[in-house]
Amino acid sequence: MGAKAEEATEGFMGDVKSQVSGAAEEVAGKAQAAYGKASDAVSSAAERVRTIGRRAGSQASGLGQQAYAESAGAARYVGGQIREEPLMAILLAGAFGVLIGYLINRGPHERAAELGRFKASYRD
Repeated sequence: MGAKAEEATEGFMGDVKSQVSGAAEEVAGKAQAAYGKASDAVSSAAERVRTIGRRAGSQASGLGQQAYAESAGAARYVGGQIREEPLMAILLAGAFGVLIGYLINRGPHERAAELGRFKASYRD
């Protein structure tokens, strides 16, 4: 009877070992598949980010070139106006300088009082 019990125990233990081994292999396979999917997802997301970055860079470059062209056109226009009417240009520059000087030399308390008056008139 001892030999039969021992054989049954060994058979049972062998079955348990093979079941555990099979389950472990299955879990390892699923883990590898999940890792592969996650790796693919990260690679795909990284590629999308690179593509978006390239597009944004291209758009920024285009906008920069457009802004440069617009500012160059504005400079040519202003230069032409100054050549045509130099006296008016001097008067405008002087008025602008006086305005900037006034704004800079006002004390902070004057600006705060003015802001308070503005807010009060806005509420009414």
